[in-house]
Amino acid sequence: MVSIDATCSLESFRKFVILSTCNSFIPESYFEDYEVFPERETAPGLIYIEAADKVTLKKIRDMTGGEDPDVIYEHPGRETFAASVFVARPGGTVVTCASTTGYNHEYDNRYLWMNKKRIIGSHFANYREAWEANRLVGKRAIHPLLSETYPLEQTGEAAYRVHHNMQIGKIAVRCLAPEDGLGVRDHDGRSRHIGQINLYRNAAKGDFRLVKTEP
Repeated sequence: MVSIDATCSLESFRKFVILSTCNSFIPESYFEDYEVFPERETAPGLIYIEAADKVTLKKIRDMTGGEDPDVIYEHPGRETFAASVFVARPGGTVVTCASTTGYNHEYDNRYLWMNKKRIIGSHFANYREAWEANRLVGKRAIHPLLSETYPLEQTGEAAYRVHHNMQIGKIAVRCLAPEDGLGVRDHDGRSRHIGQINLYRNAAKGDFRLVKTEP
């Protein structure tokens, strides 16, 4: 094993090594943390993937009080798919609906078949499911939350924020409307849930709260 001192961040150096010279790079800290990484496989690529997945699992369990997720909606693809298969609970499901970081997914199949997990492909909905989803939105049972809206002339700024993961929730661009709210028909229904509707808007301003009747 070669030891290299570098002044950049660990992840930046790892990406450089992988893209420039070899197939994988194992952070030394993973070898030293036996809670995260007790195995000693012979293939460096498998070691790094499995160790990174265990770090992810520890973070998830910290948030859920020790519970593993029943269902994981997997959008990024190649970079996170192995972790998604690993962290799903035994008998759990990974729903794959995109491959933003790459469509050739690699994962350790032992964690899939030995723990009776499932991988399901999904592309949103069929016509009936889409109609039912719209019906629930109309009944105020589902709130399509926006964090920011932009006029058409600021589409570039909106795309920039999405590209650099600078937004909290969804971003919308107004194509013809000069201001927000002109498409609202049920003002009474909206006012009853205005706090939930503005949850991400308030959070984007640094004011995270959930009071249904307060805007």
